[in-house]
Amino acid sequence: MKLTPINSSHKDPKHGVLMSEVGEIYRSIDPNVILHLKKSNRFVKPLKEIEGNFFQVEKFEFETFYYEYPFDMLKDSALYYLDTLTELVENDLIYSDGNPLNSTYTGNAQFLQFDLGSIVALNENLGWTGYKQFLTDWIWPIYALSDKKYIGIGELWNTLNDNQLIFHYNLNWKHKIRPSFWVHNAFLQNQKRQNLQTLNTSVKANKISKSRIISLIALLKSDVNSAKMRTIKTKWDNYYSNTIIRNSYLENKLLAVKSILEQVEFNSENKSYIVDWGANDGYFSMELAQIFPNSTIIAIESDHNAANELYKKCKNESIIPIHGSILNPTPSLAFSNYRKGLSERLKNVTNLHVCLGLMHHLQHEQNLSFSNILAYFAENSKANSYLLIEFVKNTDPRYQLIRNPNYPYSENITDFKSQFEAYYQLMNEVEINENRVLFLGKKKS
Repeated sequence: MKLTPINSSHKDPKHGVLMSEVGEIYRSIDPNVILHLKKSNRFVKPLKEIEGNFFQVEKFEFETFYYEYPFDMLKDSALYYLDTLTELVENDLIYSDGNPLNSTYTGNAQFLQFDLGSIVALNENLGWTGYKQFLTDWIWPIYALSDKKYIGIGELWNTLNDNQLIFHYNLNWKHKIRPSFWVHNAFLQNQKRQNLQTLNTSVKANKISKSRIISLIALLKSDVNSAKMRTIKTKWDNYYSNTIIRNSYLENKLLAVKSILEQVEFNSENKSYIVDWGANDGYFSMELAQIFPNSTIIAIESDHNAANELYKKCKNESIIPIHGSILNPTPSLAFSNYRKGLSERLKNVTNLHVCLGLMHHLQHEQNLSFSNILAYFAENSKANSYLLIEFVKNTDPRYQLIRNPNYPYSENITDFKSQFEAYYQLMNEVEINENRVLFLGKKKS
């Protein structure tokens, strides 16, 4: 069997991740760690041992990155990590780092830790070596974001490009008067001295006990919980309740969506993924989760208030919220772009794109033609995937509200159908009202 290291394995060659020709994942795992992994539900699972301490491990299809998380999801990712760390310490293990990029969100309030090589035996002479990284990559950004009235897409990207930037955050004074702020600073300085002392064999270093580490973790959890998101009202707040629930539009739309999606069939042998574009606070994402209970919904929303509400509402559903935009999808990042951009990750998993109430915005706010829009969905999905898209006629009042008078392309529904059939086999069209029509198609090979 031929195994090839994945791009990110240069960071830890000893415990790097290898991939087979058929996409299976393999890695070396410390034998002391294996026993714990088998009884915990917080990590990707070792599936089978192929030779001494070398295992095939569980593979997740869609990876999330913390710089795409709504605020409360970012907080929960930190809390989940700390709970996992507590579990490890109680079992005489510990993480050697505190990197938020070593976990992914799978829906149903579940974060999975996948950097199994960073789990090591607890050494009370060293303490928790990932402490500083947890502060710089998780706690300080959470503090900084809690100071902002609005969180822009990719607000955390800068911290990935300059690790020193995190120390120059202009944190609000309220964070610096926290007793814990200075406790963390003092503990880091002490741990730094401890590590230097261990290099001098003539000096006996003070041990950092298991109970002391657990107390420190409890303090960090309190810090994370205390951070609150500041919001500024946007036009998308309470969108469904205040903006579009008129003349039974939403009720008719939901009935039409349920009716037309009865024709969609996924391969029952594989996990299916549905992308809900412009998901707002998750109204249709929740409905899609009910219609397709064995699927995972990737709900993408550019407005941070709405994305955060979506996460809080859908936390216990098989829904993955992404704070992002079809106009500015997360790019590939890291050395040799081994952290893939949003479009590329969607391309590998998407069985159904759902585009409701979005196309006319793409037309008139971005000057995109029918072909431009449809090509994106076709190119960024799997073979035999589906597209459900809402066509808004130019007689619609909300269409008229945002219409670009210099729009150079056709707005005719007949021309839309012609372009649709260039990329998709038209399966059905269902009228919501006199101005809006749903189209369902299956991607042509």
